[in-house]
Amino acid sequence: MLIGLYFDQLHYTFPVLFKPHFMNRYNHLYVTQKQIPRDREFLSVFFAVCACASGLIASGNQSAFPGLEFYEKALLLHFSTTGQASVERTQCLALVSMCCSGWNTLSSSWHFAGQAVRAAQDLGMHLSNLRAPSQDPAIDPGASLLDAEVSRRIWWSVYCLDRVTSVCLGRPMAANDGDCSCALPRSILDEELEASFGHPEGFSEASSKSPLSGFLAFTQLCQISSKIQNLQAPARLASLNSPHGRRRMVRLAKEIEKSLDDWLDGLPDEIRFSANTLDRGPTLTMSILVFVIHAGSLLNLYRTFSNDKQSFSQLDPVKNCISAARSCINAAELVRDFVPPSHYLALSVHCLTISGLALLWMKDPSPDKPDPDVEKCVRFLHDLEGACSGASKGRAIIEQTLGNMTRNRQGSSLDLDLQFSAMLNSQIPDLFSLESSVTGCANFWGTL
Repeated sequence: MLIGLYFDQLHYTFPVLFKPHFMNRYNHLYVTQKQIPRDREFLSVFFAVCACASGLIASGNQSAFPGLEFYEKALLLHFSTTGQASVERTQCLALVSMCCSGWNTLSSSWHFAGQAVRAAQDLGMHLSNLRAPSQDPAIDPGASLLDAEVSRRIWWSVYCLDRVTSVCLGRPMAANDGDCSCALPRSILDEELEASFGHPEGFSEASSKSPLSGFLAFTQLCQISSKIQNLQAPARLASLNSPHGRRRMVRLAKEIEKSLDDWLDGLPDEIRFSANTLDRGPTLTMSILVFVIHAGSLLNLYRTFSNDKQSFSQLDPVKNCISAARSCINAAELVRDFVPPSHYLALSVHCLTISGLALLWMKDPSPDKPDPDVEKCVRFLHDLEGACSGASKGRAIIEQTLGNMTRNRQGSSLDLDLQFSAMLNSQIPDLFSLESSVTGCANFWGTL
């Protein structure tokens, strides 16, 4: 049941496995004779899959750590190996990282995601474009091409996982875009992919509607989000103190803004948020997700310039931040029902919390009642508490900030970064139960 749940709800949102290969080895477990040693590397992947899928069972969500026993077995098998580079090692680390995200232990998830990136780089997955096809006549050309395609799926899965956890925590990324030369995978079902490479005539392109199209759109968005995070590196933020540095930062920001616009214009129709019919599946999940993360990316971009309205008036940072925050909150209504427990849900909760705080800090407060979108944000976070424990902490932070502003209307005129520091030093725990870092305080996604 757990294997079926994983491939139904998580697989095409995070294609780190190739289903035909996995199922062949999974079925082989039941026909292997007892005297033959079990494949420890595959068993580690198997138990990691079960750990991830345990959070999808309604009864499993009653525990703070659903699937903990599978998680422990996966790690025990992983660390019992010699540490030799292998595809299974990369897959196990990536799945364990996603499992930790579902539990809202993002610090552990970030550590495992970084290890997964290193394991993939150990195999050269990040340089697949530089590989020449094998000239060995003993190797089937179709199998070689299929392995290369599977390698691309694994690489971009761990790349996105690294980006998500790093952006959430405001911590350094393990994968550097300048070191990568890997094409995006083909948008095609696993079974069709295997059949296509098995034919002499080679690969034939599938229709544009594929359950993998949402993941590809998300991958491209992650590439842009990494540029936004690089824009907020301490060395670049320091350059805002000089006129030349400010002009350069504005130029970079406008280039990123154009990249986000081009990405949005290039989305396939089935991924566009307004074009969906709310049919459950990976396409709808990724559609909701990319809409929320796109709004969060805009918010993160304009936040960099929100404290200097005069110098950066051409970007209109405050107005754009408020607009992005409202878009994120309005899309979050569907997150509870369609985004499963994973690093995606953790990131959605993070964006939703930051959006609520942005409205409180950047919009002139009403003397009578708070912004309706702030109230909506608190309500959505409350609804998500059963699936993600970080939602309760995010709600507590917003409610505390709202209460402080209600008691002291002058709080709306405080400097945004001073409010960040005050909040991070308050008695309310941070959003992901993680220690603050110096770089996190300077990053709008931060350690909240």
